[in-house]
Amino acid sequence: MSPDPASDPALARTRLAAVAALASLAVHSGRSRLAAVRTALELLQARLEGDLTDEQRASFLGQLDLFLGEFNLGAELLRCHEGAIEAIGVRGAAGEAMEQMRPSAERAGVALEFEDLGAPAKVRADANLLRVALLNLLRNALEALQAEPPAGAPPRILVRIAAAGRRTRIEIEDNGPGVAPAIRAKLFRDFVTDRPGKPGVGLSICRDALAVMGGEASHAVPASGRGALFRLELDSWAD
Repeated sequence: MSPDPASDPALARTRLAAVAALASLAVHSGRSRLAAVRTALELLQARLEGDLTDEQRASFLGQLDLFLGEFNLGAELLRCHEGAIEAIGVRGAAGEAMEQMRPSAERAGVALEFEDLGAPAKVRADANLLRVALLNLLRNALEALQAEPPAGAPPRILVRIAAAGRRTRIEIEDNGPGVAPAIRAKLFRDFVTDRPGKPGVGLSICRDALAVMGGEASHAVPASGRGALFRLELDSWAD
């Protein structure tokens, strides 16, 4: 179990810095999404006039999905506090995040799958921050698959939970293009991305959200050698 921040000043400082970083990223990301939604609303006007294609309509819905995700992210981060750490059911948290992303995945033709390797029932976490982290990783995987679908295989995202010593591990694995080797060591820094023109805020949000909860976010190469694998590790809850 993680130390109590009240008795660990270093942990308390880490959490405070992480919350500040998360709030800053939420503001930056929210601004970019607002610009995208403005464009989407212009497309909607065109749709009402009969000039919007099916592809443009799908793009409009996708931008609204992203904006709502970023808006909810900002709201949750601004209410984050250390007292919210509690026992959270890991299967329920993973399932809820998957269901929230399922409509977007279905529109993109991407399968969402779940694998349970016998993880403990509960983790030490903030329910809202855990959902934020999961949704960011799921959204990143979906965007990667849309940008570069796998050749010769249906696109898929697998959410896996398992025990990892005294911790519980949640993995999000996709069979997309993977992460360029040149940036793997820098992935969780602010605004780092391997896709030109797209600010990389999602992974740094995950990093800071996990730090607030006393956990850790990391990247690995899947056993297949293709795609991306991201891990969230949190302390298992001992009753």
